[in-house]
Amino acid sequence: MTATYEQEMTAAKSQNAELQKELDKINNKKDKTDTFLKLIRKYTRFEELTTPMLNELIDKVIVHEGEWSEGYNEKNGRPMGTRSQRVDVYLKYIGKFDVPDMRTKEEIRAERKAAEKLQRKRDYNREYMRKKYEEKRNAETAAQEKEQSKKRITA
Repeated sequence: MTATYEQEMTAAKSQNAELQKELDKINNKKDKTDTFLKLIRKYTRFEELTTPMLNELIDKVIVHEGEWSEGYNEKNGRPMGTRSQRVDVYLKYIGKFDVPDMRTKEEIRAERKAAEKLQRKRDYNREYMRKKYEEKRNAETAAQEKEQSKKRITA
């Protein structure tokens, strides 16, 4: 019975320690949240965003490498499409801050339609320029062949 009692006591102590750690984490988060809310309340109304405000609110900003929507052209290595760049903002006391998407369904739909229209225009322009380039190249090739045939005839 003593061995069983000691095992139960050891299990209860370890469980108690784990629960205490969780409680400490929760209290720590609560303290950080309270501190952050005090700081935010301090700046609820302001006319201008100042350096001291940013220093108090922002812990760090991570700017990631820019990305191109269509990658790079294999022939010349130039970027293609639209460029986007991710920026992560970490606020003091709460960590990474993700801006919620406040757009309505109609706004999202309108943006998607505008992006699709722009993509169709880009595709059309690319095809148009490709055809123009081919026509120019074919005309140059034809002119070179004509020159070569003249040289053969005179030779």
